[in-house]
Amino acid sequence: MKVKIFTCRFGSGHMKGALYLKESWKNHDVEIVDIIQEMFPEKADFIYKTYGAWAKQARYLNRMVTGEGSHNLSYHFLDPLRDRFCQIMASYRGADVYVATYSAAAHLLNYYKKTCFDQTPLITMITDFTPHEGWIQESTDAYLVVSDYTKSCMLSLGIEDKKVHLYGWPSQYVQHPSRRGPLHILVAGGGLGLLPENKKFYQDLRDRQGAKIRVLCGKNKALYHKLKSWQLRDVSPYPFLPSLDKHYQWADLCITKPGGMSILEALYWEVPICYIRPYLSQEVRNARYLESIQGGFLLKKTMAPLTRRQLLGYRINLRNNRITGMPDLVDLVASRYNRPRTPFMEGPGREKYPGEIYPAYHLS
Repeated sequence: MKVKIFTCRFGSGHMKGALYLKESWKNHDVEIVDIIQEMFPEKADFIYKTYGAWAKQARYLNRMVTGEGSHNLSYHFLDPLRDRFCQIMASYRGADVYVATYSAAAHLLNYYKKTCFDQTPLITMITDFTPHEGWIQESTDAYLVVSDYTKSCMLSLGIEDKKVHLYGWPSQYVQHPSRRGPLHILVAGGGLGLLPENKKFYQDLRDRQGAKIRVLCGKNKALYHKLKSWQLRDVSPYPFLPSLDKHYQWADLCITKPGGMSILEALYWEVPICYIRPYLSQEVRNARYLESIQGGFLLKKTMAPLTRRQLLGYRINLRNNRITGMPDLVDLVASRYNRPRTPFMEGPGREKYPGEIYPAYHLS
């Protein structure tokens, strides 16, 4: 199947979700499309940098724009982009499946499908634990959701049960190693400007918890060089890294923001999250979910020393709420037609791919 995944780089979670889908469906022809890069090829970097600065500084405005209910203004900003999006979609016609891992992408794909009468199946991967109205679109044929809790939220919004499918991190089980000695604390979010840039924070965290600390600075070169220059004992900064697997395996606790993908990784690696107080509405809801399963807690200025017994309790809660694996793509598409998956499907509008036993599904 030819799969086009539409996403963005407004936060790392949307692109992480897209990359995870591409890896899960590697037997298919999968392409990831950055909608901002496609619509504004010469201005995309500026747009992302502007958003990054806005997200760091304009917290009150951010709450207003990305809030819930009548205060949510963000989707009105998409109105002028709809026709531009329809123009770029001309080069993606012929795909067998459209996938959105970003709510605005789902919104634009819904408009495109209705306006241009495109009947290509649309799958939306929801990267938050509590969905907001932007994720729900009339033309979506299947939703991928990250927990039973998320699924129950979808059903309460009137979405049909058959449209909602659970997904989790890779299917293999990860056993978190048992260890003794100092706690290992992973601090992430440097690239988002979320981390303190004063020496005392890291010294106090190290001394209060008796911990070894790794700080993931991402693309925040200023923070990385500042931490390097301090040469703090047991505090190790790291620049941008393409994979964080070895750091999650190392960690006993992760201090980060309550993003959807961050919580999903915590579930997979059984690493409790000490979350930085959120201000984006979706992250506030994600934090509530994390607290509800007792998989993490809020970062406070004066945090009592943690014990391994406490962290073990959080790890067990994370393990009990973990979902693994990704639904098969052909099953997801076939569910749209209310029929079981079959090795071959004959008939008008359905073709068999050479060397593959799975067809491309189209409405006849």
